[in-house]
Amino acid sequence: MTKELDDCPKCGEKLTSSDYCFNCKTWPNGRKSGVVHNVEEVITDSNDALLRAVDRTTYAIRSLAIFLFTTLCTSLLGYGLIGAGAAAALRCDSYYSDCGSGFVIWGWIIIAVGFIIGLGVGITELGKSKPLIDL
Repeated sequence: MTKELDDCPKCGEKLTSSDYCFNCKTWPNGRKSGVVHNVEEVITDSNDALLRAVDRTTYAIRSLAIFLFTTLCTSLLGYGLIGAGAAAALRCDSYYSDCGSGFVIWGWIIIAVGFIIGLGVGITELGKSKPLIDL
């Protein structure tokens, strides 16, 4: 049920709660200027704008998820290698051995590369969420 409001100043018809006059196809109360030729056109434009906003939000959330997933996975792998290097260093008896330092170095390299890749892919996805300027 729509609530009846004032009469249209142009044609005298009763306006609905949307302030749109279906008789003369205008917005007489100033909510939207100009003549609307088709009500479905207004609804389609509104739905398209909503879909574009949802797409932008989806890309923004996706960029955050990709960044977090990439950095989390590579960090777990890197810290696993660092832990293996630390365990090897604790068991090391040889003076001339590296005693697991290779694991530690590779662990830090994997963490750093994973962060850089996650950052790059996240920024790329975030760039897709920027709205286009409609002229």
